[in-house]
Amino acid sequence: MVPHKLLPPIINMRKLFIFFLISTINLCAIYAEPTPYDNGAVAALPEPLPKAFVDYQLLPLSRSPDSKYGLIYPKLSRLNDLWDTKRLILVRLTPFKVLADIPMRYSHLAFKTKSDYCVSWTKDSSSFLMVEGIKWGADKVFLCEILPNKKIALTDLTIKIVHILRPYYLKSKAKPYSDKIEFIFVRDDRGVTNESGELIGDKGWIFTSDGNIKVDCTCTSNPSPYSTDAWFAKYTAIWNREKKCFTGETFTGKQW
Repeated sequence: MVPHKLLPPIINMRKLFIFFLISTINLCAIYAEPTPYDNGAVAALPEPLPKAFVDYQLLPLSRSPDSKYGLIYPKLSRLNDLWDTKRLILVRLTPFKVLADIPMRYSHLAFKTKSDYCVSWTKDSSSFLMVEGIKWGADKVFLCEILPNKKIALTDLTIKIVHILRPYYLKSKAKPYSDKIEFIFVRDDRGVTNESGELIGDKGWIFTSDGNIKVDCTCTSNPSPYSTDAWFAKYTAIWNREKKCFTGETFTGKQW
């Protein structure tokens, strides 16, 4: 028989295991989220893609409000085969024309690769935000502008924020997230999903009513709640498209 005085520690260990299990489940919930692309959605096209893009499709939820533009990307069934050559391409849908390649880094846009994405357009179809997600949140966020002369202007918003926050991270002397990335963007509860639980938006990167961009992001060197030495920062600002800079910045951070 187990002595009575040993029962409380055993019960506590069971509680600790349950707490750990629940915490793990909660952490999984803020990983990359499935999108309509992952569930086999194929957006209709006004005309078939050229033969050079037979393995591509219109990325779901990427069509501009005026239906003139969209993003094409490999079909999910062909993603593995095109792993090293895949392209994310802004196109004019009719008549078809390639306008620009959208750079990609570690995101593959598909949930099976622990990735996701969001695309949001301005109402006049002149600009869009491309959020390329990885396991915890945005890897890259690009502002893409279709200029009056039809040239394309790309702005990497994430790298600009990294340049702002990096001195604070270095001062903390925290360990980097990985050998390649010092700290990452964490989506937390900013994701917007539809009734099917598919990711359709990210409240951390949105257009304002005047066409600028409101940024509300969280960065950390270690997203685990069990970390004892992670660096953490919350950054909010407005990207002024005319001045091409952040305004109204607020920054809070700490060393855990």
